[in-house]
Amino acid sequence: MKTIFLISFVGSLCVCFGGFSQKKWVNITEIGVQLGKVQTNNDFNDLNGSSSLFGPPTGRFGYPSLPNNYGVNRNNLSIQTFNGIQLKNGFVPGITLGADWYGNSQFFPVMAALRRDVFKKQRRVSPYYSVDAGYAFRGFGYDKDLHGGFVWSAGGGLRINTGNSTGLTLSVSYKQQHAVFTPPIDGVFVLAHREDRIYNRIALRLGICF
Repeated sequence: MKTIFLISFVGSLCVCFGGFSQKKWVNITEIGVQLGKVQTNNDFNDLNGSSSLFGPPTGRFGYPSLPNNYGVNRNNLSIQTFNGIQLKNGFVPGITLGADWYGNSQFFPVMAALRRDVFKKQRRVSPYYSVDAGYAFRGFGYDKDLHGGFVWSAGGGLRINTGNSTGLTLSVSYKQQHAVFTPPIDGVFVLAHREDRIYNRIALRLGICF
């Protein structure tokens, strides 16, 4: 509920600011799904949607053993809103706020962002490209052992103009999210444990723009 309230609140602010800023302000709010396949190896297997760089060898301390390159599909919800200022050269710099789920983990990315139309003249259907980079914070209610990290995304899409400075968007992008998981240690069998996670996803989104 807290997550839904936060996204609704941020979206409402964006729409209000957009009205005061007239045509120079650009808002694109999207919802969609992030698609990815988790690969495991013989050193350590993590089915929570991560790539573990450090961990006990297979078979020690009760960790499960799975076939090499065992794949697990992950399809999770992604919500984001972009807010920027339209410049004369066609570039739209701004900021992207969102909420992403990765299996049993959630992050709130805050990213510097850039949007630009491929063609200078606005058309009924206008292709555009996007680049975002920033930091993602751990979601509400999640264990403090989970830490956010650097996140970036690049992609493109189509904006279907419906008139009155509004439209619909269809987009596809590649996103990479970094995170760190540091569970408690017992000081006997486990002296140190750290998982450096890298989530790689293809995001498909549908949205509205003002």
